[in-house]
Amino acid sequence: MAITVGEEFDGISEIYDSTRQAATEAELRAVSIELGDCCTILDVGVGTGRFSKPLSDLGFEMVGIDLSHKMLLKARQKGVRNLILADARNMPFKDGTFDASIIIHVLHLLPDWLSVAREMGRVTKSKVAALLSNGHGEWGMAANVSGNSASPVYPELWVRYAQLREEMGYPIKRNRRMWQNEVEVRVKLPPMKIIEVSDEVITTSLDELMTRFQQRHYSQQRDIPIDVHNKIIQKLLASTENADSTDMETASVLRNKQITRRIIKELAVWRPDQLCSG
Repeated sequence: MAITVGEEFDGISEIYDSTRQAATEAELRAVSIELGDCCTILDVGVGTGRFSKPLSDLGFEMVGIDLSHKMLLKARQKGVRNLILADARNMPFKDGTFDASIIIHVLHLLPDWLSVAREMGRVTKSKVAALLSNGHGEWGMAANVSGNSASPVYPELWVRYAQLREEMGYPIKRNRRMWQNEVEVRVKLPPMKIIEVSDEVITTSLDELMTRFQQRHYSQQRDIPIDVHNKIIQKLLASTENADSTDMETASVLRNKQITRRIIKELAVWRPDQLCSG
């Protein structure tokens, strides 16, 4: 039986913050400036409160919802208040309850993201904002320094991990479309405003990435037996030792063991009526 999003994040709640970057100064500045005329803000997919806590400290009245009970417990331990266990597709709020609503690093998790967007529009009076990535971190086709192609090892490792899971009888069961949602939302629901938050070139060592894989830092690795996971890791490690790839760019990354990515983060902003009618 496929696990739910809530169950998936219950399983990684203890290590979640150690495997994710905290809200950056640039991200908080962009959100706080754009929503500066708002008082009450709904944080959809609040998680451990990585954004709700600093935004609350800046004076915003935050309310957070999430499907993971254990992630909400972590947020409460940080001092985050006004937390509700709820499904973003059917929020327990009246129309126009909040001045603004935000959704940060969550859209890629939602097979039915359009329903969530409509609900956010329904419960919001002034602005709906989403932090989007053009580069997609560790889950998608991350642009390299030139911006012309992907850092090859990142997507290849994840594709290979998924293939090995399936070969060993443990296919990824839940329908996650990954970062396609962030591309589609720009097309299907064009924002009234897009604000560039940051444009960074980041270098990660291949060894660091493989350590994260080995320690099962990612939710897609939590629902298979540890012995199966270890077998997959051994195969992945063997593949990263092959520097004789016919793909010259991939071979170069494997030899140098450095992965360079360009990640552009943007804050997309909508009027609530744009989402309700989308």
